Amino acid sequence: MSATIKRSAEGAPSETARAFEDVALELLAESPEPCEVQFGTWPSEDGRLQLVCRVETLPATPFGAELQWRWWSPLLDRPEELRAALSVAVQARYQRLGVAATSAGTSAAIRSF
Repeated sequence: MSATIKRSAEGAPSETARAFEDVALELLAESPEPCEVQFGTWPSEDGRLQLVCRVETLPATPFGAELQWRWWSPLLDRPEELRAALSVAVQARYQRLGVAATSAGTSAAIRSF
């Protein structure tokens, strides 16, 4: 599975938006479930443009065991901040699903059936 960028960071310089997208795609590249990623921009009090990232899985089936996962980042200034926050969220999600996260934030399934 993998992640798909559904909305880029409009208003941000293209190289900045791409850097944030690259981090999200890298960390979600081997997600055990498809993820959609959206970015938004927010003006800070001092005039800087900050980004927020939303990651969510597809809606769950009404009778399935898994729930839809939805994660929102804090307001971000740099891609490194997204890497730190999303790495923690991804590891917690994978742990709950019984999946091991590698150092890059990708996963290797360890679930036994």
